[in-house]
Order: sequence, then C-alpha cells, then structure tokens
Amino acid sequence: MEHNKFVLYEYKNITVNFDTASMYKDCLKNFGWILVEEQTMDNFTTENQVNNLDSINMVSLKFKRDHQINNKLELNRLEHKCEEALSAMNKIERRNRAYTMGATLGTGILGTALLAIGIYNFVVGNPIFSILFIALGVVSCAIGFFAYFKVGEKQSNQTSTVIDEQFQIAYGACEKAYRILN
Repeated sequence: MEHNKFVLYEYKNITVNFDTASMYKDCLKNFGWILVEEQTMDNFTTENQVNNLDSINMVSLKFKRDHQINNKLELNRLEHKCEEALSAMNKIERRNRAYTMGATLGTGILGTALLAIGIYNFVVGNPIFSILFIALGVVSCAIGFFAYFKVGEKQSNQTSTVIDEQFQIAYGACEKAYRILN
C-alpha cells in the first residue's frame, strides 16, 4: 500500500493577454507549475475587474507547484529570465499595435477634418473649395484604411528579429528548467 506523501504547495497567479496565455501555460509547466484554474475577464466579479481597455482581452492563470521542489533557486532564476523575455515580446507587440493604430487614427482624423472643411465651404457657398476638401478628405480616409495594414506589416517586419531573440531566450530557459526537473 502506497502512503500519501505530505506536499506543501506554493501558488502563483498571473494575468496575461488571451493571445499569449497558451505560451505562458506551456512555459511555466517546464518550471514545475501545474495549471489549477484559468479565468477570463468576463468571469471576474466586479471587484476584480480592472477598468481599462487592456483588461477586456485578459486571462487570469492560477498555478501551483511543490514547495519542496529540487533546485528551486536555479528554477526561479530561469523562470524569471523566461518571464522577462515573454514580457518583452508582449511589450513589443503592444507597441506595434499602438503605433499602427496611432498612424491610422491620425490619418483618419485628418480626413475627417478635411471633410468637415469641405462641408463648411459648401454651406458657405464655395463649391470649388468644397469639392477640393471633400476629395482630399475621402483620399485621406482611404489612405488611413490601407495604412493600417501597411504600417502594421512594416512594424512587424522591423521587430520580428527582436521578438525571435526573446522567444529563443524564453525557449532556452524552459529547456534548461525541463532538464533540471527530469
């Protein structure tokens, strides 16, 4: 008959973007963490909700692991290195999205302003200026729409090597931790 061994667990809660939750789950498993619960933001109570736009796409992950795990200091060091790399990747992606959205919104706002000036000129009785400004406004709005894809692609291409480097750092830390545990 096998006797149950006393196990004292330590717990870890992290909140991450829904798109990267799988990567965090896969990585933390290599450091001895076991996923206990996954909770999306729409399941949170109102006391736990964060009141900002980033919270909409977030997931809370709850992990546990044996407190008496071997080589805990080395595992913690590697885990910190992995989490820093994952965090750097997330910051780069967020910056890319913000830059792309800023360029698109700026062009769209300019187009809207040109349309408003064109309508004002039409009301005032300057049809030539009205047609000119409305045409420029429509072109500016169209440029904004297509710029979203072009600027986003350009930003992704510029930062892909840095993201790949950070992924390799995270992957290396996970691989070393896996070897320590097994």
